[in-house]
Amino acid sequence: MALAPANSIQAPRVLAHTGIDEPERHHTSAPEPEVAFAEHPRLGIVAATADTINAVERGGAILEAHGWQFNHVLDVYTLPAGTVRGESLERLAAATTAMHRAGDLRVAVQPQLAEDVTARRAPLRPTFTTHKFRVEEGALAPRPGATPAAGPVPVGVDPRIAFARAR
Repeated sequence: MALAPANSIQAPRVLAHTGIDEPERHHTSAPEPEVAFAEHPRLGIVAATADTINAVERGGAILEAHGWQFNHVLDVYTLPAGTVRGESLERLAAATTAMHRAGDLRVAVQPQLAEDVTARRAPLRPTFTTHKFRVEEGALAPRPGATPAAGPVPVGVDPRIAFARAR
């Protein structure tokens, strides 16, 4: 879909009836990434860095720390031959996380790769208990990390008794 001629970006022009220059219309675009990941049909997942000092020095160092190798002929980073796709996705995720933690590196990932990495991530383990305890089981259950108390094990006592004393 093309923009209507009246809505397209044009050089400044003089309004015929007023003699006033019309200001230029500038669209602000998102800054370009310093490192970009994509999938190549023969090479597998590849990474490319921008030509800035920050991208080449910091981005390249992070990539190499995560097992990527610079191919001087193609001017891209590749993983060693024979790396399976699952491992490639893990290395992509680890390198991307390290770059985000570095703070000043912008990273772009091909949308399909991002979806594949997200799908591979293990779901978080629930931090809550799904077992329903009876009242006396809950009162007698050991606390996580607690050392067992010396002495006889208490018998099933209703914990509500502790709050039933006269004041």
